Amino acid sequence: MDKKLTDEQLLEALQARLGEFQNAVKEKHDLQEQLSELNKKLDEAEAFKSHFIARISNEIINPFTSVTTIADSILKSGTKDWDELYQMVEHIYNEAFFLDFQLRNLFTAAKIESGEIDREVVTTYPSELIQASIDSFAKQAEKKGLKINSEIHIKEGEAFKTDSEKLKLIMKNLVSNAVKYSAKESEIDLQAGIDKQGFYFTIENEGEIIPVEQREGIFDRFRQLDTRIHSLNPGSGIGLSICKELTDILYGNISASEGKRGMRFSIVIPESEDPSEGFDQSGDELFFDDENTTGEIL
Repeated sequence: MDKKLTDEQLLEALQARLGEFQNAVKEKHDLQEQLSELNKKLDEAEAFKSHFIARISNEIINPFTSVTTIADSILKSGTKDWDELYQMVEHIYNEAFFLDFQLRNLFTAAKIESGEIDREVVTTYPSELIQASIDSFAKQAEKKGLKINSEIHIKEGEAFKTDSEKLKLIMKNLVSNAVKYSAKESEIDLQAGIDKQGFYFTIENEGEIIPVEQREGIFDRFRQLDTRIHSLNPGSGIGLSICKELTDILYGNISASEGKRGMRFSIVIPESEDPSEGFDQSGDELFFDDENTTGEIL
């Protein structure tokens, strides 16, 4: 009786050990799968970063090359045809403006990456920032035959406390994105206002719909749905990620959804309660100032 009981206990112990061994094998298999998936994601991240660097280099070098080439042509041609000169100078301006815009995004991304960015709250006037953002890309919209319909629910002179530079860059990137991906001869609908939740800004363009499963990725700095370096839609591909990062810094939110005829992007920014001394400091920090961002040559 005692020997039989001992055998049963031994069998139970062996079965328990076998169960533990099987669990260990399963855990090892699961861990190997997790490591494999992690390696795959790391490889993808490196590929995305390599593409990102290549694209950034391309987008910075091209405008510089264009500007220097045209300037050299003007100097060597000795032309006195003012219409021709105007077109050349206008092209130089447009290339320089595009480069300026891309550099702003790059510098902002660098500050975000290093953690050296914070809110600088001032009393600002959103209606002026909205108009400046629209005017900045008016020429590009005109070239594509686009019509921008704006519906602004903000009283004249109505103030709002926030970081004006960050809010302005968010809106510029959203307007730029809408112009870039709109179908030719189409319309862009823009709505903005101030309500109890804060400042809201919505822009919708007519064009391709981004699949639901890909929408979260569009706010990733190292991902871009169109991964060709020489894309038909120029740009560094970091505009929407900048919008997401800056919106977070301003304690707001950004969303992408399907509109009536294309994609719709919306932001909501709550009003800050700790404005710095002074008022809206909306002057640009580089070589363009917002008093003339319409692409017109002074």
